[in-house]
Amino acid sequence: MKKILKLNSKLEGCENKKEVNKRNNLKARYNISVEVYDNMLTNQGNTCKICGIDSCKTGKAFAVDHCHTTNKIRGLLCSNCNTALGLMSDDVARMKKAIKYLKPTWYAKIRKHYATFSNRFRD
Repeated sequence: MKKILKLNSKLEGCENKKEVNKRNNLKARYNISVEVYDNMLTNQGNTCKICGIDSCKTGKAFAVDHCHTTNKIRGLLCSNCNTALGLMSDDVARMKKAIKYLKPTWYAKIRKHYATFSNRFRD
């Protein structure tokens, strides 16, 4: 069973520097507490909100994804999904073009053929 990376929400004298930095970073950058972060992660099923993976390949905790215009938090993402959104500048049109690019032309032709074929049997 994989260990879910949650942040220690209890203030203890023995907490390490990494936990203190994460706590301060969450508060300063997103104005949320570790408890809010942990609740978000639980509400997402302890997985990345996009791909559903249960832990980052980097071993880090999930990133807080937010709109760079409004600063509204959208969810918690693994490092790959968070990086992908960032590299696409959160541009939906650009992402749609990337999806179209990844789908081979034969796929579109088959979908069109079967859509035409299935329409023949509709009332």
